[in-house]
Amino acid sequence: MGQCHQCQQTLLTNASNCANAVKAHEDSSDGEDFVVGKATLADSQAQQDGLLAIWQWDEQPGERKRDSQDLEIDSPWARKEGGGGGTATIVLARHLLLNPHLRYKFGSCYRTERKIGAGTYGDVYEAVSVVSQKPVGADPTAEAGDDGGRRVAVKAFMVEALQQEEPERQKLIEFARRRASFEAERSVLAQIEHPHIVKMHECFEEKGFLYIVLELCRGGELYERIAQTVMAQGGRGLEEGVARHLFRQMLYAVGYLHANRIVQRDIKTENFLLLGEPGSEDADVLKLCDFGTAVRLSNQRPRSTGRVGTLSYMAPEVYANRGADIMADVWALGVVLYLILVGANPFRNSQTKTKVATVRKIESGDFDQGRVAWLNLSEEARHLIKALLVLEEEKRLTCVETLRHQWVERPEDKSASKNSIRAPAMSTPRAGSSQDPVAHASSVLLLLMQFSGLDPMQKVVLAACSQTTSDKDLSNGPQAIPWYQLFVMLDADGDGRISFQEFVTGFKTMLGSSSVSDEKLLTLARALDTDGSGAIEWGEWLAVGLLNLDSLGEAPEPLCTAFRLLDRPTGDGTLGAADLLAAIDGGTSSGNSSRVPAEGARVQVLKALSTWQPKRTDQPPVSGVAMLAPPSIVQEDVRRVLQSVSIRQE
Repeated sequence: MGQCHQCQQTLLTNASNCANAVKAHEDSSDGEDFVVGKATLADSQAQQDGLLAIWQWDEQPGERKRDSQDLEIDSPWARKEGGGGGTATIVLARHLLLNPHLRYKFGSCYRTERKIGAGTYGDVYEAVSVVSQKPVGADPTAEAGDDGGRRVAVKAFMVEALQQEEPERQKLIEFARRRASFEAERSVLAQIEHPHIVKMHECFEEKGFLYIVLELCRGGELYERIAQTVMAQGGRGLEEGVARHLFRQMLYAVGYLHANRIVQRDIKTENFLLLGEPGSEDADVLKLCDFGTAVRLSNQRPRSTGRVGTLSYMAPEVYANRGADIMADVWALGVVLYLILVGANPFRNSQTKTKVATVRKIESGDFDQGRVAWLNLSEEARHLIKALLVLEEEKRLTCVETLRHQWVERPEDKSASKNSIRAPAMSTPRAGSSQDPVAHASSVLLLLMQFSGLDPMQKVVLAACSQTTSDKDLSNGPQAIPWYQLFVMLDADGDGRISFQEFVTGFKTMLGSSSVSDEKLLTLARALDTDGSGAIEWGEWLAVGLLNLDSLGEAPEPLCTAFRLLDRPTGDGTLGAADLLAAIDGGTSSGNSSRVPAEGARVQVLKALSTWQPKRTDQPPVSGVAMLAPPSIVQEDVRRVLQSVSIRQE
């Protein structure tokens, strides 16, 4: 379609401004960007000879083959005079990336297969992502889900009446509650990421329905497993060793929430899901779910109000109308631990058949200590439950303190410092979990160096891909690196994230204090902090693990979902400046001086897109001047980005 002269001039002006902004940024560059290109770990002999045999720390890593996408820029260890090191990069705001899709439609992206659960406000279904293009080498006759499509759980909320008639008032109230539950769960999951909290991949908002796409946990609710055990063993709960392993995961997840001042408010066995089916390697891996009632506290809101939760798990202060803070979750964990070990609820028995009777027992802290299964517990287990089910909030153990309790600590943890927290290690045969995680420290450090040398677009795409990635997905790499165990080891205080100091101290301990300087390790930690939070989150750690996969750009997932997340604002099938600017922190967040100012973010986005936009020579000239359009890329270009960072074993 033709354009009027005024429209053409406007477009030319805007395009010229974009191009000039990029050029001005490049002209003023002082060489602090990192090397862009493929990396290889083919030199196995160098790895065996030790990290210092690979390259001298004050020199650029060995020469690598470069393709047309590579940029001629300086060493990742370059520093400004009197300033900090590292590259200016796009700061991805995860909570913005995971806003609801308004243009992409759920039915076009996923096919629902069967109902697997029901909640107060929404039903849960198993679904598979729709793959429009088969992965390389795929069987054309393969069933859905075997062609590269990802199996997920989908929580669906109906928020409008299907009939044409006006719904009654009560129905409108119910719809409003469902919408509020959706928004509460979505907003919390968009801001948290932890190995024992169910991962949200994306969400959709459509007329009449809201959808949250979640990680699929095939093992079902922990409650069901406990019930089956009670039936099989005649009234006893799980063995203490199994219960300890599961409870440590709970403490690690809930402790992470509390470190972020989030109260889950509905901790119960039904809201802990088992990742794998019985007998699988993930059968004992727990994920906390259902954040529809979760609340983030603040100085202005130190407690949540209202009686929210499940009858026999709610803390006495909630029934006393004092609201809930994080210690209400600790009370609920005490109820959960009792139920896991004893096989029955501590405040309900044959004498408490009514709600009123149950509430009275909770308000007085009178839980059942006469059951045979309780009396058969170890003294340490009974002591811990009593320390959690304490009426006075200030006297209850915190999650951090509970992780140090003698019943929770494993025998091999006894020699650890009293100030050291050991989060739960997987007892299941994860890739590399049978090996000492320390043995993989050098390999991980190489990947961290590769990550630090990526350009902003490569980092953004990897961050988006990590939203649909678990540590199990990383087991397909050429190196069986125990990513979970390493994350846990580095997270010394057990708060669910790795501080820069923990990162530096942990790697110096694993590699030897003289191998790497603090300054250079700190540079790597900052490069990995793609959201500018000042710490390394679980998703950022997984993004590094993606570099260990040798076919990252070939499969439909996580590429398709990552592209949708980045293209969410416009939903037009192309990734442009408007899309990226809507998903990054342009300096609006307070309290972090490392954020990139809004103007700088715009320049970086244009530069990143220009780097990866294929050269086009078919644009006709306008008034003798080549017509410039703002840079943009499509899904195949994003695939090239992934392929450029994927390791190739030679």
